[in-house]
Amino acid sequence: MKAVLMNVRGKVQGVAFRYSTREKALNLNLVGWVRNRKNGSVEIYVQGAEENVDQMEKWAQTGPPAAKVENVITMPKPYEERMQGFIVRPTC
Repeated sequence: MKAVLMNVRGKVQGVAFRYSTREKALNLNLVGWVRNRKNGSVEIYVQGAEENVDQMEKWAQTGPPAAKVENVITMPKPYEERMQGFIVRPTC
């Protein structure tokens, strides 16, 4: 199992990035969350099977059609056994 935190920068707010991320994560059987940051980036935490997390990391490089991703910074995180579902969190 694998867990990562991604910070996605570029034109990523106002383009349905969070909701597209949630849909993609659920399709990949991943759990976690996504939220906008006040600095204009989007933050994604996902965990699950390594190959599925890898697919999500690859997807985040482009995101939904209206997005223009400039870069993605990915950091490994500890796997959390109790986490369930995938939620859209409020902006922070």
